[in-house]
Amino acid sequence: MRVVYFVASHVHPPQIVRLVHALLRSGPGSRVVLNHDYSVSYLDPAPFAGLDRVAFVEGQRSPGWGTFRQIAMLLNALRWISERDQPDWIVYLTGQCYPIMPLPAIERFLATTPHHGFVGLHRRVDPTRMQDAEDREFVDRYFFAHHPLPQVPWAARVSGTMRGAGARIRLAFNRSQPLLRLRAGALGNPPTIGVRALRPPFSAARPCYKGSPWWTLSARAVRHLLGFVDEHPEYVRHYRHVFAPNESFVHSVLFNAPELDILRDSCRFIRWTGGGSHPDTLRAQDFPALAASGKHFARKVDARVDPALLDLLDAHLATG
Repeated sequence: MRVVYFVASHVHPPQIVRLVHALLRSGPGSRVVLNHDYSVSYLDPAPFAGLDRVAFVEGQRSPGWGTFRQIAMLLNALRWISERDQPDWIVYLTGQCYPIMPLPAIERFLATTPHHGFVGLHRRVDPTRMQDAEDREFVDRYFFAHHPLPQVPWAARVSGTMRGAGARIRLAFNRSQPLLRLRAGALGNPPTIGVRALRPPFSAARPCYKGSPWWTLSARAVRHLLGFVDEHPEYVRHYRHVFAPNESFVHSVLFNAPELDILRDSCRFIRWTGGGSHPDTLRAQDFPALAASGKHFARKVDARVDPALLDLLDAHLATG
């Protein structure tokens, strides 16, 4: 049994080091592979020196959150890991994830499961269904080609009142016609204009899906994903210009593969209560719910916010 824990990280290097050492409690055949975004923070490789089960993926890339660069980073890492380590499973994590279940228990589960992967699936995206704001949002994301607009230097100084007025104008414009979509800048990216795709790579028989970006995939699922990407360049071309492709790209390949049994569950404990673009940061008082959840990993945790939670999780992991 060989599992690779792939960690795409960008902030708080001390917590990344702690996560890596927690993951090394896995079986002797398993490894940890990192892709760190050095444009955000510096991760000193010295703490990993001499650890032959830890590696940095060759050709590391900075993932532009909400852009295709994140998918390019994943595909590069999946090819490198598959060729170098030939794992039975690959688990995709960030530096703000942390194991809930002891690693040997996770690996026993993966060794015996009949499923080929675990991917959180939220919904099918149907361009004929525009009944509520979420329907419209995901059709706008995945059925339009988005292109960046010039950034205005003084935009950051615009008052909240003017930003609210701008949001109402965008909404009115987007609802007034079916071909163009204006989006505000998000996740550090500039505002965009979207043009309705003439030939999106979806159909009634092969629909578009949207879900959680975190997953655990068997070697068979990874081979299918990479093979599909190689055989369908039009699919990649389309996703280069959608918004938040990491929440749809893998899903729309794997859930349209009848030969794969993908469970619609990421095996992650993630809680959303604020309605924003980020999940809740979990705290020590959440530990009982985490331990009882049956999930494999928690997201997100932050040692700068509540280090006691990581202490509780480390003690819990030591029992397995």
